[in-house]
Amino acid sequence: MINFFMRKKLLILFFIILAFTIIYLSKRSNEFLNSQSISDSEEKIISAEALISRIDAGRAIYEAKCISCHGEDLKGNKFWNIRKDIDGNNLPPPLNGSGHTWHHSPDQLFNIIKYGLNYFDPNYDGNMRGFNELSDDEIYSTLDFIIFTWPEEIREQYTKKYQ
Repeated sequence: MINFFMRKKLLILFFIILAFTIIYLSKRSNEFLNSQSISDSEEKIISAEALISRIDAGRAIYEAKCISCHGEDLKGNKFWNIRKDIDGNNLPPPLNGSGHTWHHSPDQLFNIIKYGLNYFDPNYDGNMRGFNELSDDEIYSTLDFIIFTWPEEIREQYTKKYQ
């Protein structure tokens, strides 16, 4: 059975193969693309490969740092918004687009990962600590991975709003 991360990876691979096929066919037909636009297409492929690399790096960081609370499928605790843990702390929310994570700006999400939720509210009752040991690039890679898991409609709304 293919797990959640493998399905996402296969989908990315499919689109890369599709892009390469389009470029190959376009090169065969000079009336559709001149040499400059082929270079632009190739540059986009390189950018897609770089993004895939960042998403993979983010997935690895998520697996090392976040999965124990937010889960393999990024669903968090199913009672995250209605219950507290035994110590009275908030439960981990979903990061997969089904909760409120996507309502926060990239800067807010970065700071939550870097410094913890107490960065915004010193009285916050939760276990989300900061990960100061991560570099800024590692945090952004983790965010790229998280955002990549969101449904397309939510990613589009988020991109329109924040980028």
